[in-house]
Amino acid sequence: SIARTAGETVGAYTVTPSGAAGGNYAISYVTSEFSITALVDLEVSIDVLNSTLVAGGDALNAFRVSVTNHGPSDASGVELLMTSVLPSDVAFTKSVATDGAFASGLWDVGFVPAGHSATLTFAVQAGADAVRGPGVVPLAFEMVAVNEPQSSIADDAASGALSIVIIEETEPKVTVTATIEQQSGPFSGLFIAKVTVTNKKSEALPSFRLYVNNLPEDVQVYNASGARTYGVPAVELPYLLYDGSAEGPSSVSLIVVFFRATLTGDFTPVYEVELLAAAEEMPDTATRGLDVTLMKVLSNGDILIEVASVPGHEYAIEYSEDMTVWDRVFQSISAPANRLQWIDDGPPKTTVRPSQVRQRFYRLIDVTAEIDE
Repeated sequence: SIARTAGETVGAYTVTPSGAAGGNYAISYVTSEFSITALVDLEVSIDVLNSTLVAGGDALNAFRVSVTNHGPSDASGVELLMTSVLPSDVAFTKSVATDGAFASGLWDVGFVPAGHSATLTFAVQAGADAVRGPGVVPLAFEMVAVNEPQSSIADDAASGALSIVIIEETEPKVTVTATIEQQSGPFSGLFIAKVTVTNKKSEALPSFRLYVNNLPEDVQVYNASGARTYGVPAVELPYLLYDGSAEGPSSVSLIVVFFRATLTGDFTPVYEVELLAAAEEMPDTATRGLDVTLMKVLSNGDILIEVASVPGHEYAIEYSEDMTVWDRVFQSISAPANRLQWIDDGPPKTTVRPSQVRQRFYRLIDVTAEIDE
């Protein structure tokens, strides 16, 4: 038998056995011919990374073109051609290829090993005069060259599209209460601000991140969902996440909780909104947790909880209406001291405000301790 090994050269071969017979025996040998043929299965796909551009807005990483070699052989001489045309006042500001080079609409990928992929990412910017509408920025690629024969050509082309909107239709109006109030007594370092995000148009307000800027270094956004680089110039900012929608002129009110060890509230946050193309998923819940040591209903119906904590540890907060099904608050929080306080004031942290349900239970998960285990 003849087995093909990796790296064997493609082509035609002959095999002629040889050897001497023993005794009075004679051996006849037959020359056999065989060939090694390469075979590949290439798939072209396009992922839309940001589905909406704002006319006159910033460039976004919007498209990712991929070519995947499902084998069994390595592919060489791979070339993809862009078959779509960008509309007027829309341009690629940057293209980044993991393999090969892109120029004049042709992506010269070159070599793609079996079981591997190559990607080409485009940053796209829509000018102020770009025509707006759904799906007005198309992108299509097809494979035009590969040296090896393919087992299938059904997925040798792919396409995607972006929408363009004008900023007046998407930019929510952000209004902030004039004062920040201290919570939980005069010796608490917790402060809250009420931020209202209002949809100015008839379209639904999508999911968004509310960034908090202009904070002194010693002020922490206590209930932040996370931190990301945002703005011009780009800086890392804490944010609150809202997953949902508000129809027409309705609004969403978010409570931002600040912590400052000096107990002084002489700071003025600045808020910015980033609309999201899709809601972000909530993390899984745990099977056990730390019991809450203090739970207090505030005058407005919100609930303050407290638990003994380890300074610097990250804690995830879970809540339930029946102590059977538990939901987790999207982002864990870091304990600044040996007592950790948190206020349940409804969305975006929990689904509804605690005053809107018959009962609510809480537990905390020491995420840092579980990781160390």
